[in-house]
Parts: sequence; C-alpha cells; structure tokens
Amino acid sequence: MIVRPIVAHLPTTKYLNINWPVIACDQYSAQPAYWHALRTTIGAAPSTLKLVVPEADLLRYSPAELAAAEDECAREAQRYIDDGTLRALPCGYILVKRLTRDIERWGLVAGVDLEAYDYRPGNNRPIRSTEETIQERIAPRSAIRAQSPIESPHILLLADDPDDRIFAPVRTAADAGELELIYDLPLYTESAAGDLVSGRTIGLTDGETSITGWLIPAEHTLAAEIERALQLLPRWQSDGFMLAVGDGNHSLAAAQAHWFRLRDTLGERAPQTARYAAVEITNLHDPGLRFLPIHRLVKDIPPFPAYKKFNAGALEIVRKWGWELEIGPTVPLSKPGDLPQLTQDDTSVRLLQILPGAYALWTLRNTGAALHVEIVDRFIAELSEPEQVDYIHGDEALLSLVNSTEEPAVCGFALPPFARKSFFADLATHGVFPRKSFSLGEAEEKRYYLETRRIDI
Repeated sequence: MIVRPIVAHLPTTKYLNINWPVIACDQYSAQPAYWHALRTTIGAAPSTLKLVVPEADLLRYSPAELAAAEDECAREAQRYIDDGTLRALPCGYILVKRLTRDIERWGLVAGVDLEAYDYRPGNNRPIRSTEETIQERIAPRSAIRAQSPIESPHILLLADDPDDRIFAPVRTAADAGELELIYDLPLYTESAAGDLVSGRTIGLTDGETSITGWLIPAEHTLAAEIERALQLLPRWQSDGFMLAVGDGNHSLAAAQAHWFRLRDTLGERAPQTARYAAVEITNLHDPGLRFLPIHRLVKDIPPFPAYKKFNAGALEIVRKWGWELEIGPTVPLSKPGDLPQLTQDDTSVRLLQILPGAYALWTLRNTGAALHVEIVDRFIAELSEPEQVDYIHGDEALLSLVNSTEEPAVCGFALPPFARKSFFADLATHGVFPRKSFSLGEAEEKRYYLETRRIDI
C-alpha cells in the first residue's frame, strides 16, 4: 500500500498551542537571528523546534556541535514520549486546512511507503522527486532520524487530481461537522519574523494565519474513498506516477536512507513503522497552492552600459548552441507592479532581465524541449562563476537587490512560473527539474512541523 493511514501523536491540550508548530528547518537559512529569537520566545515550552536542527545552524556548527544538537533532539523526543507530552491518536488520516492571510489550502496527512520513492532522475517509481537532490544535505537529517523515536513531517507531496476526487468529499464532511476536530491553531508567521530579529515579542500580526486539522479514522468510509481516489489519479493509471515531492525532498530522502539501513542490517527485525514516512498530500490544482518562480541574481556584472558585455556574450553563446536570442529595448522600471506578465508558448521562451531602474525582455527560440529554468541556468553558468549566482524569491526582493547601493553591479533574471497543467508531464520527460526551479508559496505558506509519529516500534 503506497499511501496508508498513520497513528499520529499530538501534544496534550495543555501544550497544543502556538508554541508547538514551527516552520520547516530549511526556511530562514540566512537568518540565524530568527531561529535564535524563536528559541528565546518559546523558552522551555514543548515545541517541535526542539526536535529539529535548523539549516541556519548547520552552516556554523562544528561537527561536535552538530552531533550534540542531534543528540539533544533525540533526547527531547524521548522525553515527550516518556512524560506524556505526546498522546497517540486513533489510526487514520488527518485533513488539514491552512489559512495564510486570504489564501486557503487543503492537505491530507498520511504515511507513504519509502520503497515506492526514488529521487534519482529518470526513475519510474510511484513517488518521485521534482528537483535535484544534494547528497550532503541528507546525512544530517538521517542522523537525527536514526536517533529519534519519532518524526515530525514537513514534506509536501503533490497529486495531479484535476477532478478533486481526493479532497471534495472530505472537505464536505469537515464543513458539515462530521469529522472530529483535533486542532485549530495560530502560527508564527513571516510577518512576525521582523519582530523576532529586532528582539520584540513575536506573535500573529494579521490574526489570519492558522492551521486546522480533522481526524479521518482508518475505518471511516471516507478513508476508503481517499484510497480509491488515489488509485484513480490520471498519471497513476497512465504511467504509474502517483505523487511528486513538492517540498521536503531531502527529508524524504533521509527517511528512505534510514529505512534502507535498518532493512539491510536488521532484516525482518527492522521496525516497520520506519518503512513509512509521514507526509502531507495536496492537490496540484488547489487554487490555494501558489507556484512561484525562483529568480536568478547574477553579481559582479557592471550596470549601464557595461551590462551589454554580458548580453553580447549571451548572444554569442546561444548562437553556438543553435538557439536564437532577441533582447528587447530597456524599459524604465520603478516598482514590481511595472513588470509585464511573462507568457510562454510552444515556439519561444521569455525572460525578463532586471537592470538598475529598468528591464529588458529576452525572447529565446529553437531551444527544443529545454525548460526555461534550464535555459537561463545554462547561459548564466557559461558567463559567471557559481558564487556569483543567488536564488531570489519574489519580484520585490529581486528589484531591491538589483538596485542595492551595497552591491550595485548586478543584474537579475525574472522567471515565469511553472505551468501546472504540464507539471507532471514535464517532470516525467525531464527526470527532475533543475534545483531552485520553483517554490510552493512563501515561507509562511509551507508545511509546519506539527503532527508526530513513532518510527521505532
């Protein structure tokens, strides 16, 4: 069974509050002050923060410090089990509603078989990675999992469910009050991050960011409907592709690595709970799921008129590859709202080159089946060094960095969003997308650690 119900654990009512769920460990990786202030605010209260090592810390920890942090995560997890902080729920699925300002998104917490997953490009497993997997990022996560008796997922899997077979019936049941409400919590948000970094007490500033969960017991008829709907997914029926990893691929890869070690060393004695990983499944077509492009910032390229040297190099390179590149005139630009919407067709790829106070439209033709992300990464790699390239979320941030007085000699490339309709088909064709191809919303829209599950029994 690829997707199955789980026995989730939640804190007792006393501790099930805003302090318990926290953002995924790979967020705010360039802002260690955020994580420091979050620890200060939460203090000694039970929290999933005590169960993870933020990536912001990985960059500054020595090997000994990292090992100590991993040990402390495992001890805290065991403490939550031993002192009754965590309580087991009946086996089932958890229906989740995320509200971020005016954006509503639905998800389903379930277990997935790690034997059905593969992150290698070109595989034909039912669960596949969407982006390149960096081996070095697997080991720290796997080490924590190997020591901990529990997991807390931030993995988000995408189902190509255009007819909404999975979620329509369970949403109706939740709205009708037919399912048990198990949590309804506010969340610390990105808007609170400024308060964190400045040292003020954090809290919800808009009052509209929350997460709500309902239990769907394994024996409920809706559980069988969910499992039937998964079997009817078009891509699963056509080519055995059920779910794509939208977020948390390295955590899923770490869970698989841990399971393979147990399986290969313990054989039948390996705890079968470790064969499965808790995830949240969401519909690729959910209007509350935002597919945002991740822009490119290329540093150390002089501004007007010297940027033309970069452009001349790009023109020469694409001709060598047999492509065509048309660079439009520079257009004055003062705010993100002035940027035109990028549209794509079957004959060309369009990008926006962002310059200090201006932009220019790039149109490329004869690029074959290459994705727009592959195209821009390819010519940037030819004309710059890896350390000159940054990956930027959001138009406003990109414009701000291009116009920065601290590093004025830069240009950026604004990329179009991925097309949802062809997402699974493109993934099947290309194997995996280039790293930093897309983002599923801003940080506060992503999966938070909340539910936990035993993986040692």
